Amino acid sequence: MQFTPQQLAGAQRYGSKTRVGNWFEDLCLEDAKRTEDDVTHRNERAFEEKIRRCSQPVNAAPSHSDGFLRYGDPLTLLHVPTGGALAFDPADPSPANDCAASVSRVTTPSIRNTFVVTPVNHDAPYVVDDDSSNLVRQGIPILLSIRDGDDNKLFLSSERTTEAAARASPVSHRQIIFLTRDGSSYNARWILHPPAAGKNDGGTRFLNAGVVPLLYGERAVLEHCATKNLLTCDENCHLLTDFGNEFEVCADLRSCTGFGRQGALRDEWSGASTANTRVRVAAPQCLWVLGLAGAIPS
Repeated sequence: MQFTPQQLAGAQRYGSKTRVGNWFEDLCLEDAKRTEDDVTHRNERAFEEKIRRCSQPVNAAPSHSDGFLRYGDPLTLLHVPTGGALAFDPADPSPANDCAASVSRVTTPSIRNTFVVTPVNHDAPYVVDDDSSNLVRQGIPILLSIRDGDDNKLFLSSERTTEAAARASPVSHRQIIFLTRDGSSYNARWILHPPAAGKNDGGTRFLNAGVVPLLYGERAVLEHCATKNLLTCDENCHLLTDFGNEFEVCADLRSCTGFGRQGALRDEWSGASTANTRVRVAAPQCLWVLGLAGAIPS
């Protein structure tokens, strides 16, 4: 221990039990060091407990073996270009009590990435049986719910990026994706569409809406009902989280190709398309696989 000049000057005049120099400051410094060490150890234990809890596997078996996606079934959204799974951080709420979302490289079913397909009226009971009315169909708004560590139900949501909202994705500053407890909001509604192979596939999509059921293993795009943007992930936008290096997820249409304003007006004037049958060709960044875990089907 180093002594101050005042302590050294008075050391020979007093006994070993006499307090000399800045003795109270020394006690405060030692107490502050002990407190800092205790806080560090508690944070390390809390971090390890968080990683362990979020990495616990869950039972992600569908209710039927026919391959159709039904309400109440578990669902993992696998991103095609990155090979990761849409996940969230249940212990990192924002000031608005929302949880941030990202694309994780880990695709093992856990509480981070296993969603439940929920009808829009999520408070109403629904029966999981062989009835075809329980099938999830193309073009029908749905909710994607998930449970956090405290067994609270969260819903995948998004909202338009505005100056008033002052919320955007952390890397690309596009429309933010998050999980919220407000399942009644229109911002929490999504539509599953098959990816359009061409600009003229809008008519087929319009006719199949509400009729054709969805299957596990299919590729799909997720359209946000409130803003009409697609759920997308850019492999060049990396995001550092407590779980490692992951990818940012946002809602955007800039990577998709469409007719343009003149082409849309021309086709509507000639009767080739309408506002309901006009679609954009989704880029690979917007493609997701309706799966459970593991590798993406080829």
